[in-house]
Formats: sequence, structure tokens, C-alpha cells
Amino acid sequence: MNTTTNKIQPAANNSVAAQPQGEPSPNKAKAKGSIQIPILLETIFSLSRLVVLFTGLATTIISLWAGAVFWMAFLRGAAAMFSIGILLWLVCWQINHDTLEATRLELMASLELARKKEAEDKQKASEGNLGKFLETHI
Repeated sequence: MNTTTNKIQPAANNSVAAQPQGEPSPNKAKAKGSIQIPILLETIFSLSRLVVLFTGLATTIISLWAGAVFWMAFLRGAAAMFSIGILLWLVCWQINHDTLEATRLELMASLELARKKEAEDKQKASEGNLGKFLETHI
């Protein structure tokens, strides 16, 4: 009778081994090199691009409809796109800057909280060890 034992080998990365079969591992997203932008920022970027595009197209079409020469209509559309694009770029930059600043402040607050907790834990541990030391040596 041939008996074999199935040896279970531990996984090199415990986080991947502990995941259920249906869920993708977090390492796959990192391997693809994709960066996820928050939905608010993505929406604002997309809407600003659409506004700039439609502003230029509308300006060009209205200029042609009013009887302007093609190159003049093109210049008006380009000027409209440029001016609206700069304004919306500034708005997007400010929103992006404020979002990053808020995230940085949240991380700094959580880091400070973790440092305080670690200091309290060390103080409690040292007080407990000092008490045990005094009880055993006095």
C-alpha cells in the first residue's frame, strides 16, 4: 500500500495566501503600474477637458456662422480654448493641491497619534519592569 503525505508549503507572501480565491491580489494592481485617481479629481479633470473642447468648437462654429474667414474663426477658437484652458487648469491645480495637503495632514495626524501611543506603551512597559525589579531586589 503506497501512502503519501501531502505537505503544505507556506506561502512566501502571507497576504496573498490569506486572500479568497475570487478576489484579485493587491500585488497585481501594483504590477500593472496603474495609479488610481480619486473620483472627485477624475471628474473635475474630465469635465474641464470637455468644457475646453466644446468652448473652442462653439466659438469656431459661431464665428464661421457669423461670416468670419476660416483662419479668423480658427484663431478665435484657439484663443477661447487657451484662455478657458488656463483658467480651468488653475482650478484643477488648486483642487489637486488642496486634496494632497488634506491627505498629508491626515497622515501626519495618524503618525503623531501612533508615536504618542508608542511612547505611552514604552512608558507603561518600563514602569512595569521597574516595579518587578524593585519587588525582586528589595
